Amino acid sequence: MSKAAPRPIRVRDTRNAATPTATNATATKTADVKSSTPVEARQSVKEFCTTKFYAIATSISSTLIVDNEEVNPTFRGRIAFGIFILVLGLISVWAALTLSTEGYYLLKDGTQPSCNINPFFSCGNVMQSEASRAFFGVPNYFWGLIGWGVVSATGAAMLAGATFARWYWRAFAIGNFVAWFFLMWLFVAAVYEIGFLCLYCMITWAMQSTLLWILAPWLLREKLLVDNDRLSRIGGTLLPYSWVLVVANLGTIAIAIIAQFPLLVPMLINGY
Repeated sequence: MSKAAPRPIRVRDTRNAATPTATNATATKTADVKSSTPVEARQSVKEFCTTKFYAIATSISSTLIVDNEEVNPTFRGRIAFGIFILVLGLISVWAALTLSTEGYYLLKDGTQPSCNINPFFSCGNVMQSEASRAFFGVPNYFWGLIGWGVVSATGAAMLAGATFARWYWRAFAIGNFVAWFFLMWLFVAAVYEIGFLCLYCMITWAMQSTLLWILAPWLLREKLLVDNDRLSRIGGTLLPYSWVLVVANLGTIAIAIIAQFPLLVPMLINGY
């Protein structure tokens, strides 16, 4: 008895066939798009952008700011830079305190500041300018007392062995950059708009420029901003040459002053 030949199995090609569910979903989406008004479309775009912005802001804040990991430089770095930050901070606190005291007596009874030494150095004229009260009408030297107080306290705490969270070092770095930018703006205002120089202000210009350009590569080298080996190597490479940036910054200030006040140097040489 002969066996019947097996029936061939047909395989249905479904590669290009769309399932009813997918087809219905696509049709529904197309219908929704076609039926949406321009106002609804703009609202959808607005909601999408808001959601994305919130997600990005949350990611940045969690990555760059909200970081409670306690980090600290090596013992040698902590002592050396603790002294460095403390000394620069105390010098600037003294300058800001002197300005605030003499500014008070200038307003009280017209006592001229001690740095009114010649026609070019006149702290009194600088104090009475609009640029000297740039934020909320508060004299700049009060902001200096606050900012340089934080810098001095940070240096003292480092010497005492304090450990800070990484978010604090990031805030410290950002604060120093903002302070440097603000002081450079005051430098431009004093030299090119006010037309007078303030000796105690110039001290803070020098201290802030020195602090920023040495502090930045050091923070990278010690991994206080981010735990990244590549950035740490970059900071370690730049740190020995950070004095170049300091000299360039201070040299630019000096050249601008000499160019704007050509009689200043001869007057100082002759003792005026």
